[in-house]
Amino acid sequence: RPSFQRFSSSDLNGLFPDILFFARKPIGLVRTSMGQHGQMGILLQVGLVGSMDAGKETGIVYPSLSVEVLNEAGLTRPEGTEKAEFVLDVCRRGIQIAHDLGTEVLQLPSFNDGAIRSEEDLARTCEVIRCLCLDAAEKNVLIASENDLNLEDSLRMIRMVGQDNFRILFDTQNYFLNGVENTPELFRAIAPYVTQIHVKDGTGGVVSNALIGEGESGFDKTAEAVNEAYKGEWLLIETYYDRPPFCEDQVNIYDCIRRDMETCRRVFHIEQEGYHVSSSI
Repeated sequence: RPSFQRFSSSDLNGLFPDILFFARKPIGLVRTSMGQHGQMGILLQVGLVGSMDAGKETGIVYPSLSVEVLNEAGLTRPEGTEKAEFVLDVCRRGIQIAHDLGTEVLQLPSFNDGAIRSEEDLARTCEVIRCLCLDAAEKNVLIASENDLNLEDSLRMIRMVGQDNFRILFDTQNYFLNGVENTPELFRAIAPYVTQIHVKDGTGGVVSNALIGEGESGFDKTAEAVNEAYKGEWLLIETYYDRPPFCEDQVNIYDCIRRDMETCRRVFHIEQEGYHVSSSI
């Protein structure tokens, strides 16, 4: 995910809150993640904020908390193993932290180590998520799976988990990267369960290496489906501005951010009544 470590805390009331998120609410925010690639402990990374009370102090809202360490120790780990116990522990801590932060959604990614590539992977992932949903329901937290399953398996996951507080975190490129031929059709089918959307694009089979709408994922058609069926509040720009080609010396990262924001405003009709976007760029 974008790290933006080059930005200082003074950007909190300026550029930073507007980079990643569009909302139907007049608020600014940053994204949080728990754990980093290569680290096996639980580590709360609260963007540039720095404390659990920062949201109350600054008015910043956290729309979702992502347990990024699941990319290294996934939900697919077999029951009874040390890694499986670790996964349950870190996710349960995530539920508590989400509750303490006032965050509605705990995002559980299923990629890399946790990628769902077999019947066993799907069954185990759904078993763990179902268990976590029961824990999260007591704290009014939604559990959202971010994955790259096809339409049939996405619907199967929803049925297999079978909990009222289970949701899907949809991504405009991930499904395409895993060979899904009709992402708009998939979105329309699972739209009632989609709580938030990651917006990104890419070329050459590479994740998020193009500006939104300039890649090969069929973004425009997917955006049409989103406009028709999405009932949620959050659109999260997930362009990897800290990676090539955006981080190269000759590239003006602020121009890239501005172009992505302009694309989202135009494509998703964000200036219409009911949406709010504030930008200091």
